Amino acid sequence: MKKLAIGIDIGGTNTNFAFVEASGKIYFPDKILTYKYENEKIFFENLYKKINENLKKINFDFEIIALSFGVPFVNFYSSEVSFSANLKWKAKVNVKNIFKKYFPHLPIFVINDAKASALGEMFYGGAKDMKDFISITIGTGLGSGIVSNGKLIHGKGGFAGEFGHIIVDNKNRICNCGRKDCLETYVSNAGIKKTALELMQKNNEISILREIPFEKLNAEIIAKSALEGDKIAIKTFEITGKYLGKNLANLVAILHPEEIFLSGGISKSGDLILKPTKKHMKINLLKIFKNSLKLSFSRLKNNEAAILGAVALFFFNKQIINN
Repeated sequence: MKKLAIGIDIGGTNTNFAFVEASGKIYFPDKILTYKYENEKIFFENLYKKINENLKKINFDFEIIALSFGVPFVNFYSSEVSFSANLKWKAKVNVKNIFKKYFPHLPIFVINDAKASALGEMFYGGAKDMKDFISITIGTGLGSGIVSNGKLIHGKGGFAGEFGHIIVDNKNRICNCGRKDCLETYVSNAGIKKTALELMQKNNEISILREIPFEKLNAEIIAKSALEGDKIAIKTFEITGKYLGKNLANLVAILHPEEIFLSGGISKSGDLILKPTKKHMKINLLKIFKNSLKLSFSRLKNNEAAILGAVALFFFNKQIINN
């Protein structure tokens, strides 16, 4: 009989989940669309229904032994989300309490989604033998999980590592957190779209992007256009990489990791984002840090890092807590 934990990664756009063995083998991955739900109760009801549907598809003997969530802006110690920049929920949400009514006899673990990605790297990905590394997740927003001397950094309240909410400019880009010019207003799906729109407004250069309706324009389309040689699309990723690389250099000055892993939807952009990020990180690094660390995409499949990291919180709980 296979013993499985349910790993759930709640993001601003999608909520991905799967059934996972301790070895990291994943079964029946699926998702629901987070952004469609403004009411958190309806969201969790539909998530439960979708999980149940997939449980019925399992065609081997199994036992569900735990649930584990990765959630933006969650308090690690209380499992509460009282505010989230990229979720539409209006009320304070205790994720553990809500799902306890569906699975009353199972242990439930809750952690920040970006920190879950870091645990995924630590136990199943490229950071297995590392004590100092950073996991950066970029999609609807930008988050980070920081591991220093083998320990995942939570800080007081569990909110440490909100790298996406450092202030990086003074252009008055409004962030979903309510402030202006946070890094994720430049380095995220919405940030990339905003940069492309600004470039189109500033000049009359021919661009494929001008033919795409505003509501359909997204980072994936901009990346595809860049690969086809569109100059505005290429410039968009150069600007995005500059913001990311420069601020990663600042993060390195504080933490000096062995490697920085990038994951999330932006990883589909490949060298379009990686090359300018590496370039501007290198330009802005202190000499003592140059050639001492790597910047790479996660070795885990897209959408799997946070799911694996969430279940690692159960499977390797004693190791994580005692580190």
